[in-house]
Amino acid sequence: MRSRLGHQYSSYYSQPLPTERRSLFLPYLLGAVLIALGVGVVWWVAAGASFLGFFAAPDRPTVSNQLVTLDLAGQRFYVPENHLRFGEQRRGGEVERIDIYALWPSMHGFNDAEADEFRDKGEESRVIYITLTAPQRLWRPAERFYQIYPYYFAGPEQPGPFGLLRRQMDEVSGLGDHDVLYFQGPERFYLFHCLRDKSELMPSDCFADKIIEPRVLARYRFRRAMLKDWRDVDQGVESLLAQFTHPQG
Repeated sequence: MRSRLGHQYSSYYSQPLPTERRSLFLPYLLGAVLIALGVGVVWWVAAGASFLGFFAAPDRPTVSNQLVTLDLAGQRFYVPENHLRFGEQRRGGEVERIDIYALWPSMHGFNDAEADEFRDKGEESRVIYITLTAPQRLWRPAERFYQIYPYYFAGPEQPGPFGLLRRQMDEVSGLGDHDVLYFQGPERFYLFHCLRDKSELMPSDCFADKIIEPRVLARYRFRRAMLKDWRDVDQGVESLLAQFTHPQG
């Protein structure tokens, strides 16, 4: 039983999260960067300033709030351009994922007045990142916690911060360096995974999942410094996603 569930668990989290560090790939990444720099120098000599435009244009933030219609696994989403992180998705049509960002607490998309805050990568950053995908198997937070996690709990339930409860996970779970924080409300189960230790290069993030029926998983992440507002953050994400599932007139 543990082996089969462990496989399901690890395959679900096989996609790298922004909080995960992949040190084994650093030598290969460094080599690729050096090669790219060499090619870039040659191209710069040949193409001049247009070379910079090749890299900068597609994914530069936009202040446009024009709606883009995106089709993910048969579900339609209507997202303003300034909420979409990547230029390719701003073209609309069928996609395999949707990458969104918003600034807490307004949940605004990118705009000139708050541009510096959107670019903030520090531990006090108020940017919330949301990724929509359509995995083959959807696990709701309560299902994951009660059906899979008990095989990997390491230690008893403990009081957590800000009214949440805490469980630690063993190393084979893939979440050994995270706190699993949760709260059972009268109508909803809240589940957060927060990186326990921050580094100089990677501030601590928390992430949580929502299901957009019938097939789409919305995973959102935010700085652990915002955890004190966990209930409001969750509601803000839900309200934003609700806007994106209906045409805005």
